[in-house]
Amino acid sequence: MFHAVCAFGWVCSVVISLISLHLPPCFCASQPEVTVRGCGGFIRWKHHDQASTKVAFNKIKVQLVSLPGNTLKDVTEVLPNGAFSVPVYDTGPYRLILVKPKGWYFGPVDEYVIDIRTDPTVCDRDLNFDLHGFSIYGRVVTFGLTTGPSDLTVRLMDTVTGQTVQLASTLAGGTFEFGSVLPGQYELAVSDGKQVGAEHVRARTTINLGPDSLTLDEPIVLKGHFVRGRIVDFENNPLDNVTIFLLMNTSLDEQSKVDCNSVPNISTIVSEIPLNFDFNHNVVCLTRSNEKGQFSFDRLPGGSYALFPHYSKQVDNRSKAFIDFAFDPPFLHVLVEHTDVDLGIATFRAIRFRLPPGRVTWPSGNFVSGVKVSAYVICS
Repeated sequence: MFHAVCAFGWVCSVVISLISLHLPPCFCASQPEVTVRGCGGFIRWKHHDQASTKVAFNKIKVQLVSLPGNTLKDVTEVLPNGAFSVPVYDTGPYRLILVKPKGWYFGPVDEYVIDIRTDPTVCDRDLNFDLHGFSIYGRVVTFGLTTGPSDLTVRLMDTVTGQTVQLASTLAGGTFEFGSVLPGQYELAVSDGKQVGAEHVRARTTINLGPDSLTLDEPIVLKGHFVRGRIVDFENNPLDNVTIFLLMNTSLDEQSKVDCNSVPNISTIVSEIPLNFDFNHNVVCLTRSNEKGQFSFDRLPGGSYALFPHYSKQVDNRSKAFIDFAFDPPFLHVLVEHTDVDLGIATFRAIRFRLPPGRVTWPSGNFVSGVKVSAYVICS
């Protein structure tokens, strides 16, 4: 007798010699057996010195996706200790994909392709994912503005060793990002180039990175920008000791952001201001030109300013009279945004001067009337 499981599950029991004579053929087939294996491993620190740093591994999930087609078959949550196990079938290749929070870095891979038909022992070994570190997201802004310049260098430095860990460049608007950073305390230093000297650093701050990605709550504020220019006389020679007043068209709160020594009230020079000067006369700073005619306002916050030059020269040591000079242009509007401002080699040029009132007398002291007085510029 022969026993077999035929189509539809019927049991055929016949004499073999009679099958071909008395019964129709019996098409028999064995039921396929599906093998299920548990494939898993651990989420762990790549750096052993971080092993004691506790990480919320339960924020991570592992997806099982069939190939081809990338059909999601299973989602497994990772245990708090980093362990995971995914049921894998012998019906084709699969991908194990790590679904992680933003800013978590794993390597050398964050997924595996497995097929227990071609590699029966693949699930006998651990399929581990190594955690390399976390991201730091931040933004640099110009003092007085809500955005910052691009292409600045942001340096991530270890506060213990002082060594540079990573460099990043700001993007449009001043945003920057560091990746794969280990937990710890760091200093962020912002500069125009890659120089490390204190004179090149425009802003700095200290941060603490825990076992998760970090987005800075507050932007890093740049100290501001330089505004530079030059004063020349009638012959384009440098004119020193010219006072340049910096005026700001803003509120008193905004004026307090300008780091400058106290300055005289604008009323002391208001008579010299041109009538077409369409600016709120709020003096926030002053400086004087040097022997090369150069002047500079340092680290100004972003905003709208005006510059007004004023120059009086004493006639002689015995007289209290002064000669007042007029300049072209009489004033200059300046907009400070994300870069230093260079106003050129002849920002203001002296074009005329006004002599103080005087009188002509005889040696005896008597007045002389009807005298014509002429003034000449003598260049030495």
